[in-house]
Amino acid sequence: MSRLLPILSLIAALAGCAWTEPFPTQTLRVEVAEKDVVCRLSNDRGTWTMVAPGSVDVLESTTPLAVSCNKPGKPAGHVQLIARPSSLMPRVMMEGGARALTDPRGYAPHRYPSVVRVTLGQSLTQDL
Repeated sequence: MSRLLPILSLIAALAGCAWTEPFPTQTLRVEVAEKDVVCRLSNDRGTWTMVAPGSVDVLESTTPLAVSCNKPGKPAGHVQLIARPSSLMPRVMMEGGARALTDPRGYAPHRYPSVVRVTLGQSLTQDL
């Protein structure tokens, strides 16, 4: 039994390190000159639908975020948002360095531009 105790202690300690939180989110503001425009935002983590102008929470990703906005009788507007690495410092301070640097999912913090400006009838790429 004395040999088993250190092993059981190690297992119990490591069990507390399991990652249980979802991917981080980012709030984006979608601006359109028209009112009541339906916009669909999507990346490899999901798809979100909202009415612009307004705000929406999306899951962060390292892949681009596609934004498509439609209003009946108007041509659609499309914007592709490029994800760029963000600073680790806020995450290190908020979450306690080790978790920010050793995310088991291989996730590195990336951010999209916080304000998306969509012009109906145009297709654009927006970067930070």
